[in-house]
Amino acid sequence: MSKSGYQKLYECSSEIRTVSPLAGKKLVIGSRLGDIVLLSLEKLDAVVLVRATLSVRDRVWKSLWINEDMFLTSSTYGVINVFKRESENKWNLTALSGHSDSVFAMGKSEAGLLATGDYRGNIVIWALKDKKYNVVQRLKIDDSVEEIVWHNNDVFAAMNHWGKMFLFERSSDESEWKPVIEVKNATSMGTSINMTEDGKTIFGGSNREVIQFDVETQQVDSVETPQVRRIFTKGNTVFVLTPDSLLSFERRTIEVRRDLIKYKYVKIGVVGHTGAGKSALCSYLTTGSPGDQTSTVGKRVWGLGLPPEAGLDRRMTFHDYGGQETVLCTFLPFLSDSNIILILFKQTDLVSFRKALELLYLLRSNIPQEVRIFFVQTFIDAKVAELNDKTIQELKDEGKIIDNLLVSSKDGRGIEELKARLIGDEAWGRARTMVQTTYTDEVLQTIVTLQERNVQTISLQAFAEYYENRTGKRIPKYHLKFLLSDYSNQGVIEYYPEALDLIIFNEPKYNSLKTELPIYVMKRNGIVSMKDVQEQFKNSRFIPVIDTLYLRYRIAIENFEKRIFPSLLSEKPIEIPTSVKNLFGDENIERRLLSDQSFDIERLIALLSEFKLQCIYASKSDGLFSYGENAVIYYRFERIGDAFNGFFLQCSFRVGGKNKQVYQRLKSDFVSIVELLHGAFLKEPESQDKKNLNQRGNEYTTLLCRTQVNKNNTLSKWPVFSPVTGYACSLTSFIKTNCGERTSRNTSWMYTIGKRDTA
Repeated sequence: MSKSGYQKLYECSSEIRTVSPLAGKKLVIGSRLGDIVLLSLEKLDAVVLVRATLSVRDRVWKSLWINEDMFLTSSTYGVINVFKRESENKWNLTALSGHSDSVFAMGKSEAGLLATGDYRGNIVIWALKDKKYNVVQRLKIDDSVEEIVWHNNDVFAAMNHWGKMFLFERSSDESEWKPVIEVKNATSMGTSINMTEDGKTIFGGSNREVIQFDVETQQVDSVETPQVRRIFTKGNTVFVLTPDSLLSFERRTIEVRRDLIKYKYVKIGVVGHTGAGKSALCSYLTTGSPGDQTSTVGKRVWGLGLPPEAGLDRRMTFHDYGGQETVLCTFLPFLSDSNIILILFKQTDLVSFRKALELLYLLRSNIPQEVRIFFVQTFIDAKVAELNDKTIQELKDEGKIIDNLLVSSKDGRGIEELKARLIGDEAWGRARTMVQTTYTDEVLQTIVTLQERNVQTISLQAFAEYYENRTGKRIPKYHLKFLLSDYSNQGVIEYYPEALDLIIFNEPKYNSLKTELPIYVMKRNGIVSMKDVQEQFKNSRFIPVIDTLYLRYRIAIENFEKRIFPSLLSEKPIEIPTSVKNLFGDENIERRLLSDQSFDIERLIALLSEFKLQCIYASKSDGLFSYGENAVIYYRFERIGDAFNGFFLQCSFRVGGKNKQVYQRLKSDFVSIVELLHGAFLKEPESQDKKNLNQRGNEYTTLLCRTQVNKNNTLSKWPVFSPVTGYACSLTSFIKTNCGERTSRNTSWMYTIGKRDTA
């Protein structure tokens, strides 16, 4: 378009019925009377492949690109034409034989699977092999198929003439697809269907409305929208094309009808240092007594039923995590989907309070802001309180905690007030909803049956098959995942669909391993080999399960056959073996400064591992990685400085190895990684005019520098920071610039840079 008007690229002889794009380069266009035209968006020209014939048989209903060298068109009497490129503008024409009635719908999966639908409701699935499509399966729905859309390679949806939507899923043996859902909410002829990129929502269009169906919750809603022609989605944004408008709106969660709510529940995470009284608190809240006071191993789930509100049943589940310091850090990632988190500490133990502050910092850095966090101060019956009330008030004022609630694990004092506060503050508007569908109770009963048969773990597919054999019904995978996640949140099972395709039943061995494994790792300074782990725990079938979870939630980092746990690494610096020291040769250690900040050890180790560097040793402050003997790097990070001149994060590193080209590249890569994580290193003063530096020499604050003189009678390259210029440099450079050349065979020299040039 331009101010002078528009350019007509091609005029079909009749109404255009289909337009299909190819990667922003070309359009294939088909008309009612049989025109088939290729339109280049780069050259802005048109190539006519087929001219209108006026024959009913040649009408073009749909077109679809398979790849740059192949596209399809469909017509009446079951005609599906296949156009294959022979040269730039020459295309070979063949036909697919599988339908006998007008083909109104065509859809292609990511892997090239094709589904076509016709006037009689027949759906044919085709697979491309040796550049030729072959029939894989035939399906049937009632009335004509208007449109088909795929999600990945296992699921597709179709809409028929009267607006009914159908969802098909591939069976476990991947040999065929079966219908799992039918949605009939349209009040007029269906025109369009679309599935969102995550596969969780189907949008359908008719001549009267847009219909939304949530595959997870099985809820459906519609909005009056006359004459919907096409629906497109991108993320949560939905576009609807009508004859005179392009509409846009954001996908929202459909509010579950009141009569379909089984109950509402709140998930509450309970954490704190060992001995803080977590289990006693949960027992008081759910049973009215302190119960068994033994230390929690792994995780324990407590349930609490509440009086109905406005006719709705309500429940609370408390997820009580073991408080051993070594183990606690491995539980934190699983708290992110809690509605409320309670952090407990003993008022008689300052260590317990400091641990609560540390947990609060870690949680607030990694969980959504809407998760409500409470401090819970226990052992209030004791006379002494080792905590800072001012700190707690500041946390409340800053919104980092909602409140600090006081309870006694000894006599239950404050329990009812805490319970009332939890119920009131949650307000149940953000609570989870357990939806009552035809599948809900049957899924729970299937779980119970499998537990009674002592099944420890089962894949999602195997569970679905067991469910189908037991009930005689098929269940949509997304809805099954949704229900299993609900039962996982309530502690009935453990299920992490974003991490692994496995349902874990409440198995004591699995639960105890979640405590025993981190302790084993801690005793080995945070780095273990999977071979040693398997031998230690007698090849337990749960080790691969826990390993997958740890890697998925970045509790551990994969480094070849080793697993590195950043939170469990030793505080003590590493010791470098003599054989490795020899690889560094005469290379000097470099020290560079960064702005004052925390050292991001987790991301550094993850990036070094992604570069396929093998970890030899690592601690929370330093590490040794290598490409075998070709290249090796040692690094150390520490906070330096003082209150007068400021604080900085100092990065010291040294490279070496038998292949200089490789270790020089490693040095460059390491610098890039550090700057990616922590920002650019502070600049060196050599880039500044020396005269300017000398003129400002009298502004230097007194700075004492000490250095060893090496065998070559030259000063070692220790880093020095100038609080005036804001740059870092080697001590050698600093002294040469400001004090002149000075070397000696004495063990050390001391320079004071002050108002005089040299002292």
